[in-house]
Amino acid sequence: GLRIAPTSNTALTDWHFKGIKLGGIDPVPGDSSYRSNYGAEAYRGTNIVFQQIGLDVSLTGLHEAGIKIGGGESTRVIGSSFNRPVVSQIELDDSPSGVMILQNDFSVFTGGRAIQLHGVGRKPTVIADNTFHDAAAAGDGAVFLYLGAAGTRIYGNRFWNITNAAPGIGVQRSGQAFI
Repeated sequence: GLRIAPTSNTALTDWHFKGIKLGGIDPVPGDSSYRSNYGAEAYRGTNIVFQQIGLDVSLTGLHEAGIKIGGGESTRVIGSSFNRPVVSQIELDDSPSGVMILQNDFSVFTGGRAIQLHGVGRKPTVIADNTFHDAAAAGDGAVFLYLGAAGTRIYGNRFWNITNAAPGIGVQRSGQAFI
Protein backbone atom coordinates (compact mmCIF):
# COMPACT_ATOMS: atom_id res chain seq x y z
CA GLY A 1 0.00 0.00 0.00
CA LEU A 2 0.86 3.67 -0.19
CA ARG A 3 1.42 5.55 3.08
CA ILE A 4 1.37 9.33 3.00
CA ALA A 5 2.45 10.65 6.38
CA PRO A 6 4.71 13.46 7.59
CA THR A 7 7.52 12.79 10.02
CA SER A 8 7.50 14.76 13.25
CA ASN A 9 9.53 17.63 11.72
CA THR A 10 7.83 17.98 8.33
CA ALA A 11 4.54 19.08 6.88
CA LEU A 12 2.88 17.15 4.07
CA THR A 13 0.87 19.47 1.85
CA ASP A 14 -0.46 19.78 -1.69
CA TRP A 15 -0.04 16.23 -3.05
CA HIS A 16 -2.22 15.17 -5.99
CA PHE A 17 -2.55 11.50 -6.97
CA LYS A 18 -4.33 11.01 -10.28
CA GLY A 19 -5.11 7.91 -12.34
CA ILE A 20 -3.36 5.28 -10.21
CA LYS A 21 -4.49 1.86 -8.93
CA LEU A 22 -4.10 1.12 -5.26
CA GLY A 23 -3.30 -2.43 -4.20
CA GLY A 24 -2.36 -4.53 -1.21
CA ILE A 25 1.17 -5.75 -0.71
CA ASP A 26 2.43 -9.17 0.32
CA PRO A 27 5.59 -8.38 2.33
CA VAL A 28 6.96 -11.82 1.47
CA PRO A 29 6.33 -12.84 -2.16
CA GLY A 30 3.69 -15.55 -2.22
CA ASP A 31 2.81 -15.14 1.47
CA SER A 32 -0.75 -13.87 1.64
CA SER A 33 -1.08 -14.42 5.41
CA TYR A 34 -0.29 -10.75 6.02
CA ARG A 35 -0.96 -7.76 3.80
CA SER A 36 -0.79 -4.02 4.27
CA ASN A 37 -4.05 -2.87 5.80
CA TYR A 38 -4.77 -0.14 3.24
CA GLY A 39 -4.40 0.59 -0.44
CA ALA A 40 -3.42 4.13 0.62
CA GLU A 41 -3.26 5.87 3.96
CA ALA A 42 -3.21 9.67 4.16
CA TYR A 43 -2.25 10.62 7.69
CA ARG A 44 -2.17 14.25 8.94
CA GLY A 45 -1.72 15.70 5.44
CA THR A 46 -3.11 18.99 4.17
CA ASN A 47 -4.70 19.39 0.75
CA ILE A 48 -4.16 15.78 -0.42
CA VAL A 49 -6.16 14.89 -3.56
CA PHE A 50 -7.02 11.40 -4.82
CA GLN A 51 -8.52 11.74 -8.31
CA GLN A 52 -9.58 8.99 -10.76
CA ILE A 53 -8.22 6.31 -8.42
CA GLY A 54 -9.01 2.62 -8.82
CA LEU A 55 -8.58 -0.35 -6.50
CA ASP A 56 -6.44 -3.26 -7.68
CA VAL A 57 -7.65 -6.88 -7.45
CA SER A 58 -4.97 -7.50 -4.79
CA LEU A 59 -7.19 -5.66 -2.29
CA THR A 60 -9.52 -8.20 -0.68
CA GLY A 61 -11.76 -8.60 2.35
CA LEU A 62 -8.59 -9.03 4.42
CA HIS A 63 -7.82 -5.33 4.00
CA GLU A 64 -9.22 -2.64 6.25
CA ALA A 65 -9.72 0.04 3.60
CA GLY A 66 -8.98 1.11 0.05
CA ILE A 67 -8.14 4.62 1.29
CA LYS A 68 -7.81 5.59 4.96
CA ILE A 69 -7.79 9.29 5.80
CA GLY A 70 -6.49 9.88 9.31
CA GLY A 71 -6.52 13.41 10.63
CA GLY A 72 -5.28 16.18 8.41
CA GLU A 73 -7.24 18.82 6.55
CA SER A 74 -8.88 19.31 3.15
CA THR A 75 -8.30 15.83 1.71
CA ARG A 76 -10.42 15.19 -1.38
CA VAL A 77 -11.42 11.98 -3.17
CA ILE A 78 -12.87 12.85 -6.58
CA GLY A 79 -14.12 10.90 -9.60
CA SER A 80 -12.72 7.54 -8.51
CA SER A 81 -13.97 3.96 -8.76
CA PHE A 82 -14.10 1.72 -5.69
CA ASN A 83 -15.07 -1.85 -6.54
CA ARG A 84 -13.25 -4.24 -4.18
CA PRO A 85 -14.80 -6.01 -1.16
CA VAL A 86 -12.62 -4.51 1.59
CA VAL A 87 -13.97 -3.69 5.06
CA SER A 88 -14.41 0.01 4.13
CA GLN A 89 -13.59 1.34 0.69
CA ILE A 90 -12.90 4.75 2.29
CA GLU A 91 -12.34 5.10 6.04
CA LEU A 92 -12.11 8.44 7.82
CA ASP A 93 -10.58 8.33 11.28
CA ASP A 94 -8.74 10.52 13.78
CA SER A 95 -10.83 13.67 13.17
CA PRO A 96 -9.96 14.73 9.63
CA SER A 97 -11.20 18.23 8.82
CA GLY A 98 -12.87 19.41 5.61
CA VAL A 99 -12.79 16.08 3.73
CA MET A 100 -14.73 16.04 0.46
CA ILE A 101 -15.81 12.77 -1.22
CA LEU A 102 -17.28 13.78 -4.56
CA GLN A 103 -18.50 12.10 -7.77
CA ASN A 104 -17.17 8.61 -7.04
CA ASP A 105 -18.57 5.20 -7.95
CA PHE A 106 -18.83 2.62 -5.12
CA SER A 107 -19.78 -1.02 -5.76
CA VAL A 108 -19.00 -4.56 -4.56
CA PHE A 109 -18.59 -3.52 -0.90
CA THR A 110 -20.28 -6.78 -0.03
CA GLY A 111 -20.00 -7.49 3.68
CA GLY A 112 -18.41 -4.09 4.26
CA ARG A 113 -19.12 -0.42 3.68
CA ALA A 114 -18.38 2.07 0.96
CA ILE A 115 -17.55 4.83 3.46
CA GLN A 116 -17.03 4.70 7.23
CA LEU A 117 -16.54 7.91 9.14
CA HIS A 118 -15.72 8.22 12.82
CA GLY A 119 -14.66 11.58 14.15
CA VAL A 120 -14.56 14.85 12.21
CA GLY A 121 -12.41 17.93 12.70
CA ARG A 122 -13.24 21.65 12.69
CA LYS A 123 -14.69 21.64 9.16
CA PRO A 124 -17.46 19.18 8.20
CA THR A 125 -17.06 16.23 5.86
CA VAL A 126 -19.01 16.44 2.59
CA ILE A 127 -20.16 13.28 0.79
CA ALA A 128 -21.89 14.40 -2.42
CA ASP A 129 -22.86 13.29 -5.92
CA ASN A 130 -21.58 9.72 -5.50
CA THR A 131 -23.12 6.48 -6.75
CA PHE A 132 -23.50 3.41 -4.49
CA HIS A 133 -24.70 0.20 -6.13
CA ASP A 134 -24.56 -3.58 -6.56
CA ALA A 135 -23.50 -4.66 -3.08
CA ALA A 136 -24.69 -6.30 0.12
CA ALA A 137 -23.62 -3.68 2.66
CA ALA A 138 -22.67 -4.48 6.22
CA GLY A 139 -25.62 -4.18 8.57
CA ASP A 140 -24.79 -0.55 9.32
CA GLY A 141 -25.14 0.73 5.75
CA ALA A 142 -23.25 1.70 2.61
CA VAL A 143 -22.27 4.95 4.35
CA PHE A 144 -21.75 4.60 8.10
CA LEU A 145 -21.44 7.66 10.35
CA TYR A 146 -20.11 6.48 13.70
CA LEU A 147 -18.86 8.26 16.80
CA GLY A 148 -18.44 11.98 16.36
CA ALA A 149 -19.44 12.63 12.76
CA ALA A 150 -21.55 15.67 13.69
CA GLY A 151 -21.88 18.27 10.96
CA THR A 152 -21.33 15.82 8.11
CA ARG A 153 -23.22 16.79 4.97
CA ILE A 154 -24.52 14.08 2.64
CA TYR A 155 -26.44 15.09 -0.47
CA GLY A 156 -27.04 14.29 -4.14
CA ASN A 157 -25.95 10.65 -3.83
CA ARG A 158 -27.61 7.75 -5.66
CA PHE A 159 -28.19 4.34 -4.06
CA TRP A 160 -29.48 1.27 -5.91
CA ASN A 161 -29.34 -2.50 -5.73
CA ILE A 162 -27.91 -2.54 -2.20
CA THR A 163 -29.14 -5.23 0.15
CA ASN A 164 -28.90 -5.98 3.89
CA ALA A 165 -30.37 -4.43 7.00
CA ALA A 166 -29.39 -0.77 6.45
CA PRO A 167 -28.70 -0.43 2.75
CA GLY A 168 -28.25 3.36 2.56
CA ILE A 169 -26.90 5.52 5.37
CA GLY A 170 -26.38 4.30 8.93
CA VAL A 171 -25.91 6.70 11.84
CA GLN A 172 -24.82 5.60 15.31
CA ARG A 173 -23.68 7.86 18.17
CA SER A 174 -22.62 10.40 15.58
CA GLY A 175 -24.27 13.69 16.47
CA GLN A 176 -26.37 15.70 14.02
CA ALA A 177 -25.63 15.10 10.34
CA PHE A 178 -27.30 16.82 7.40
CA ILE A 179 -28.71 14.32 4.92
